[in-house]
Amino acid sequence: MQRIIGLIFVLNFLFAEVWAQTDFYRPLVPIKCNSVQKCPKDWPCCSPYGECGAGPICMGGCNPRFSFNETSCAPMPALVPPHNIEYSSAPLSRLDGKEDTAQLVSRGLQHFNKYLISDVQSDAKYMLENIAFTYSGPASIHPQTGDIVLSMPRGSSGCLLATTRYFLYGRSSVRMKTARSRGVISSVVIMSAVGDEIDFEFLGSDLHNVQSTYYYRGELVYNKMVEVPVFSDTNANYHDYEIDWNEHRIHWLVDGEIVRTLYKEDTWDEELEIFKYPQTPMRLEVALWPGGLASNHPGTIEWAGGLIDWDNSPDMIESGKFTALVKSMTVIPYTNKYISAINRCLQRESNIAYDYIMPPGGVFDEMSFALYCGLIPNIGKWSQSGSNIPRNPIQVARLSKVSTLVNTETDFVQNINDLASLPNGTVIYNKTQQTSLSTEIKSSSASTMVQTNPIMKLKRLVSTFCESQ
Repeated sequence: MQRIIGLIFVLNFLFAEVWAQTDFYRPLVPIKCNSVQKCPKDWPCCSPYGECGAGPICMGGCNPRFSFNETSCAPMPALVPPHNIEYSSAPLSRLDGKEDTAQLVSRGLQHFNKYLISDVQSDAKYMLENIAFTYSGPASIHPQTGDIVLSMPRGSSGCLLATTRYFLYGRSSVRMKTARSRGVISSVVIMSAVGDEIDFEFLGSDLHNVQSTYYYRGELVYNKMVEVPVFSDTNANYHDYEIDWNEHRIHWLVDGEIVRTLYKEDTWDEELEIFKYPQTPMRLEVALWPGGLASNHPGTIEWAGGLIDWDNSPDMIESGKFTALVKSMTVIPYTNKYISAINRCLQRESNIAYDYIMPPGGVFDEMSFALYCGLIPNIGKWSQSGSNIPRNPIQVARLSKVSTLVNTETDFVQNINDLASLPNGTVIYNKTQQTSLSTEIKSSSASTMVQTNPIMKLKRLVSTFCESQ
């Protein structure tokens, strides 16, 4: 009996250890997700790294293109004018000696696997209003400077900071010192869940230049990179890196000077007849990662400058880890096509969320998402997904009169069930009025008609969400 009791104790101990070290929001055997394979129902959400999961994976960065369905990903908390996101370093005081997690939370940072994962609405609301950034990997607060320290110990995958709110156009600024040594990469990126991306990439073996680039919907086209000089060592000195993005152009700035500009008109694809220009809600990410990891693709290792020397690099010898220091981060959102609806919402509620709408063919643009007013997009536990979030009536456009057409740029719908569409694709208010309005709409002047393209997109939006209610 003693041996049985002892064996049970050991097994319970080992099980507790395994439980503590396992992410139960990810399968033990990774499941890939991509353009040819969506996530399964049990692990419905596709992460930014192309792996399926649940719970936290369904929050920030969840890719709706490759997830199980269009409601698997949670709606994204939105950053809209006049609100900003900001982190400014300051030395630690009352939290000296306490664990890193307490220091980080006190500065508005929380581990990504806890953010908005709660079935208690008051807790979720507190996180939504007080946590500005999530992190993964070993992050800490420098006790003297208050900088956020991104660390990459031996053999690890590094560290990532990300804003909790997404913005459709805005200016992102990061003041930091990058990491050094061959194969070690630091980055300042704004990225959308569907693969739009605007980057600064820093090679640890080249501390006097930075690479600027952008990607459209995850297309890995590598000939868009432009290298620009930085006047002093990026590891030894703080520099300001900014991405100024609006609907017409992108500026990359270093220390307040524009070093590159891309215009939307220059991204036209004649074959597809679309602009391959980033135009979906983004979040700011600052990362330290091992480009020169031995298991990476040979092309990535070559680009990173070679394999990381985990034994003889100066930082590994001195402290056993590579580090990058972030002194400040700021995101200032700009106005967009939804500003009228946003302002109407802000008169009643403090929170707005964006939600992607899956368009035919997967071509996302500014009209491929909806707004929710006052929604707290919390997931109750790790086993759940965005499909468990009660989605309030969709709010994309307002209909002032029964006979008025939908203006998709300035108005907003109080209840999706009040919308209907005519055979010609025009969206109208109140399904019961469809027949009587048909003649009236056909006789309307061209100036009162909504353009076909926005209407068709709204029609797709409406049909998608009616099916999901």
